[in-house]
Amino acid sequence: MCVLASGHHSIFPKNSRSLLEKVEQKGVTISEYAPDTVFDSKFLEERSRLLSGLARGILLTEEKLRGGSLLTIQYAVEQNREVFVVPGNIFSDGSAGAHSLIMEGARLVTNPKQVVESFIF
Repeated sequence: MCVLASGHHSIFPKNSRSLLEKVEQKGVTISEYAPDTVFDSKFLEERSRLLSGLARGILLTEEKLRGGSLLTIQYAVEQNREVFVVPGNIFSDGSAGAHSLIMEGARLVTNPKQVVESFIF
């Protein structure tokens, strides 16, 4: 699944077209916008809301303390979704946001099996 922050005919970044086509061969692409709507950074927040709403959980692998993925996590929490975080290097600024989420109660995971097992009923 791929959630777009543009219309289907105005892919951003443009070099993502081949990846989008691969997704469409075996999955689905979703957009809230008319096909020719061009990307606008204000659409990223709307995409985050839609993405977290469609997911059963969100896995964060790395993020700065104020990174954009944290908005998706915020929506996931509001929508009562699972939040999984892979810990990173404690000396890296690129892991500060992930570590903050772990300290706030996100589920620390170290392998894919831990994520899959949480959705087996």
